Amino acid sequence: LGGLFVGVGVGAGGIKSNVVVLGADQFELPQQQQQQTTFFSFFYWAINIGATGAFLVLTNIALHGIPGIVSQELGFFVSFLLPTVAFAGAIGCFVAGRKNYRLLPPQGSAVLAFATTMRRACVRGRGRLLLGAVVLLPVAFISTVCSFFLKQGSAAQRRFARG
Repeated sequence: LGGLFVGVGVGAGGIKSNVVVLGADQFELPQQQQQQTTFFSFFYWAINIGATGAFLVLTNIALHGIPGIVSQELGFFVSFLLPTVAFAGAIGCFVAGRKNYRLLPPQGSAVLAFATTMRRACVRGRGRLLLGAVVLLPVAFISTVCSFFLKQGSAAQRRFARG
């Protein structure tokens, strides 16, 4: 279960953070500042509209199937198959166009910049509050998952044999 959540988090976080940086590197600044701003706007809206649409459509397919096309029994499988096929197509498009990308080497250290930002946040009062809240996120996540399984277990039938 933990691997599932970590895998989804790393996959989604890795894709979004790297694609947006690669897209931003395709523009010559400051000449194409407006085009880069437009790219960021389209990227933001595409990600959010896609996530909302996927949530609405794929949840419905998982629960009810697609009437006349996919039975309710296969709906859950198809709700995972469709994004898998879409991701495979996206990766294919990405790889096919790789010779057209402008690849810039990284400048500076992202880890050093992150560590500096975290150090500054620890010094400031509001930053300490935010870091404390971030530390409590795993506790909230674990308690939510545990309460779900406890509730599900208490509602389940405990009879294993007919009798």
